[in-house]
Amino acid sequence: LIVSTIFALLMLLILRYRPRPGLVPACVIGGAAIFFVVLAVAGISIEEARGLGLLLEPSDVGFGLPFGEFASANWSILASGWGGIATVPLVATLGMLLNVNALEMIAGRDADLDRELRMVGTTNAAIAATGTPAVYHTVGMTSLGYRVGVRSRWVPVVVAATCLLAVFIGGELLALLPVPVAGGLLIFLGLGFITDWFVDRRRQMTGPEVLLMAAIVAAVATLGFLAAVGFGMIAAVIIFAIRYSAIDPVRHYGTVAEMRSTVDRPAAAQAVLTAEGDRILVVRLHGYLFFGTAKIALDRVDGLMARDPVPSIVVLDLERVTGADATGLSSIVKLVGRIVTRSGIAVVSSVPAALRTELEPVLGSMRSVEIATDLDHALEYAENSLIGDRADPVACTPGEVFGEAVWGRIRPHLRAVVAEPGDVVIEVGEA
Repeated sequence: LIVSTIFALLMLLILRYRPRPGLVPACVIGGAAIFFVVLAVAGISIEEARGLGLLLEPSDVGFGLPFGEFASANWSILASGWGGIATVPLVATLGMLLNVNALEMIAGRDADLDRELRMVGTTNAAIAATGTPAVYHTVGMTSLGYRVGVRSRWVPVVVAATCLLAVFIGGELLALLPVPVAGGLLIFLGLGFITDWFVDRRRQMTGPEVLLMAAIVAAVATLGFLAAVGFGMIAAVIIFAIRYSAIDPVRHYGTVAEMRSTVDRPAAAQAVLTAEGDRILVVRLHGYLFFGTAKIALDRVDGLMARDPVPSIVVLDLERVTGADATGLSSIVKLVGRIVTRSGIAVVSSVPAALRTELEPVLGSMRSVEIATDLDHALEYAENSLIGDRADPVACTPGEVFGEAVWGRIRPHLRAVVAEPGDVVIEVGEA
C-alpha cells in the first residue's frame, strides 16, 4: 500500500505540473520495469513474487455464454433475492446520472440525458443474456484523458480494444502487472478527484458543500455506494431548503405613487392619486413558497404594513410565485387575512394556475378581498377604491386628455358621435 501510494503521488505531481498524453502509459511501463529490476536484484522469482501477493493471479479470460447452464439453474433463488435484484437498475440509473453530471463538468459541455439513458438501457438489455453485470458511464478513464490533455473520441475505443486484447490473449499477460503499479493507478485516479474537488474547486464551494462531499466519500467507503447516494441526496435537499429559506420572497414593493395602472384618468382623479398614492401598498412575491419562506413572507409584509402612512389598500401580486406547499398556501390565506384586518382592503392578482383551485375559493369567500386577473387590473381596482366618490375615476373631457390649447385647435375638425351600450363602433375591414 505504501509503495502504491508513493507511485500514485509521483504520477499525480508529474501530470499536475507537466501533463502529457503519453505520461500515464510511460509511468505504468516504467513502474513495472523498476518492479522487475528490483525482483531480479533481490533474487525473487515470478512465482515467489506472486506468492507474496506482488503480482496478480492469472485468470481465464475469454468468451463464454452461460446458455448451457440455464437448465440446471435454481430459479427459486430469484424469488428470495428479488430485493437485491431490484436495486440493480436503481443503482445503475443513479450511478449513470451522477457520472454523466460529473462528465459534463469535466468536459465543460452539456450532455443529452435522454440519449444517454436510451443508450445505457439498450446496451444493458443486449448484454443481459451473457451474464454481464449492469454497465453505465465511468468517470475514471474520461477524467484521466482530460487530465493529460487527451479529449479525443479514440479514448474509449482504445480502452475497448485493450479489453478485447486481454480476452484474446488471456489472463497470463495481465498476471504480469505488478500489484503496486495497478493499485497505484487506482489510487492516482482517486487522488485526482480529491485534488479536483477539494483543492482546485474549493473556492467555488461553500463550507457546508465541502463537508458534504467529505461525508459522502466517507459514506461510500464505509456504508456502500447506494447508502452514500441516499445520504448525499437527503443532505443536499436539507442544504437546499436551508439556503432557499434565506431568499427574500418579496421580489418588489412600492406604492401607487411609484407605479400606476394604464388607465387614463381626469385631472381630479390624478390629483387624488398623487396626493394619497402612498396609501396603496403593492407587494410582489416570487419563488416557491414553502415552510422555509412562508414565515419570512408574513414577517416582511407585516413590516411593510407598519410603515407611515399606514396603507388602506394592499395589492398582493403572485405572478412570479412558481408554486406553494400546504404551508405556503396557508400562509397566503393568513397573509390576506392580516391585510384585511390591518388595512381594510386586499387585492390579490395573478394567482398562478397551479394554485387557483386551492386559493380562489378560499379568498373569494373572505370579506374585503378582491381577486384580479393581473397586476394592472388590481392597480385599477385599488385606484378606483382610493378615489371613491371624490372624483369620477374614469370620466373625463377631451380638453383634460389633450389639453385645452390642443383641443381648441383640433375640435373644429372632429364630429361628435354618441355610442350607446351595444352599438358597433367600427366593423372589421371598414375604412
